[in-house]
Amino acid sequence: MKKDNLEFLGVCGIHRINTETPELGIWTKKAAHGHGYGREAIHCLKAWVDEIIEYQYLLYPVDKRNTPSQRIPESLKGKPYREYTQLNLSGHTLNVIEYRIYR
Repeated sequence: MKKDNLEFLGVCGIHRINTETPELGIWTKKAAHGHGYGREAIHCLKAWVDEIIEYQYLLYPVDKRNTPSQRIPESLKGKPYREYTQLNLSGHTLNVIEYRIYR
């Protein structure tokens, strides 16, 4: 939410939290793109994860065509590990780059 007016901007979360390789993810509405909200949210989430959870590394999948979103894991020193295709919930094919982020 934007602090000044409580506008909903998106969500972020952790999948497979009880594994050695939890996955971070984020979705923001288009009007919120390009303002750094996603990066801020993921940085805060990782800081919380680092304090609370034991893990080997975090996964962060990003569609290869979404260069701005690739900057989020890269800002956490994440490194591309593998690439694969995946259908999203809307039935669209994503060309995913999966990053690994270490402590």
